[in-house]
Amino acid sequence: MNDNFETFKVFNERWKTSMPMLEKMQIASQSDILNDKGAHAYDDDDYQNAIVYLEQALAIMPNNDDALKNLKLCYREIGNNEKLQLVLRKLNYLGI
Repeated sequence: MNDNFETFKVFNERWKTSMPMLEKMQIASQSDILNDKGAHAYDDDDYQNAIVYLEQALAIMPNNDDALKNLKLCYREIGNNEKLQLVLRKLNYLGI
């Protein structure tokens, strides 16, 4: 996962203002596939693989709120408070 908050903010602003709809759809589709894989790994208590998939989803679409929420669950589960705080900051920025 890209932990650079400024890059995250720039992507989110572009998403909201100037990104063409077709590009948004393609990005969201790719990101959602990886988020789903991460969610399934989480359900299987495979937190490390869940994190890998979720970070891949966020590399494609940093403002994927579902992937951020799932990653939050993973970091809580494994007790990684440092990365949890980064995810929470992004969710807070998105108003979630």
